[in-house]
Amino acid sequence: MHRRPYNLKSSKFFVSRQNATSLVIKCCAMFFVIFILCSATGCETLTRLLSGRIFPKTHIPKPPNVLPTEATLNDIMTFVNNNNGRKRSFVATSARISIDNVPVALNSQIVYEYPKKYRAIGVAMALSGNDFDIGSNERLFWVWYKQDPRNAIYYCHHDQYATSSVRENIPIDPNWLIEAMGIVVFSPNEEHQLAGRAPDGNWKIITKRPTPTGTFTKYTIVDSNTACVLAQELYNPAGRLVASAESLNHTIDTTTGVTYPQAVSMHFYLLGNQQFGMRLTMGQVQFNQSSAFMADTFTMPNLGTQAIDLGTTPIQQPVVQQVSGGGNI
Repeated sequence: MHRRPYNLKSSKFFVSRQNATSLVIKCCAMFFVIFILCSATGCETLTRLLSGRIFPKTHIPKPPNVLPTEATLNDIMTFVNNNNGRKRSFVATSARISIDNVPVALNSQIVYEYPKKYRAIGVAMALSGNDFDIGSNERLFWVWYKQDPRNAIYYCHHDQYATSSVRENIPIDPNWLIEAMGIVVFSPNEEHQLAGRAPDGNWKIITKRPTPTGTFTKYTIVDSNTACVLAQELYNPAGRLVASAESLNHTIDTTTGVTYPQAVSMHFYLLGNQQFGMRLTMGQVQFNQSSAFMADTFTMPNLGTQAIDLGTTPIQQPVVQQVSGGGNI
């Protein structure tokens, strides 16, 4: 059994009132993270959206050692930024999404194009039809989930997210959730500090991130040899942990030379003592193949259902009881 480093513990919850509000919140949390996954099996719909064929890899190479023994903060940030700056788009296959207290893992197909275009369609079981459709383009993002009692498709314009009810319930910038998958860029507009080594010898970086609601603090663990991002924790201006992520089993794409994790464990500590945990296991990935995308890949679908604008429609928090919590890096 894999032992998680950095004391990042799983978190579980149960919903005492399984209503539309609960499903919206869980869908939105899932939406913000799975678009950065690399996945795709058991969903014919998204395969149809790709005009090119995606060929599988036959082996899983390990990332090389790139950092000097006594690396500086500039050394670490340069290697991390150069690696992730080459990820302009990707298509991935054979991923599974496991969610706390959900007995069936979801198979999904996902495509992504920098900076905000992505599409994910998934199923729980073969022949059951799609279970979710999640996507984003330059203007808006959308979420549809089969188990929603309203059978509605929810959407929000990117420029309305900061003032929407989604942010009130999930106070995490979607851009950080891209980082949660290891797609980290150390911005020159933020303050970074090399805080020495973690107990296992890997590097620890503290980042101060100013936002319209105050300054967030992020702790990042970087592999001392490969410069792969291993773990992250995000704290809000009040010092409360709001999200954590652990990236596992890194590999390297031999075509582009970029490194990426084969699995990610994420936990979100939302308002009202809600906790939401999920594990994303990635499959076969191809980077920078945007020529395979069809014109309507990143268009919100017309499913013949009610469309609810989360930028203007308030949603209430469900009643959730906390069972267990997370730990610190």
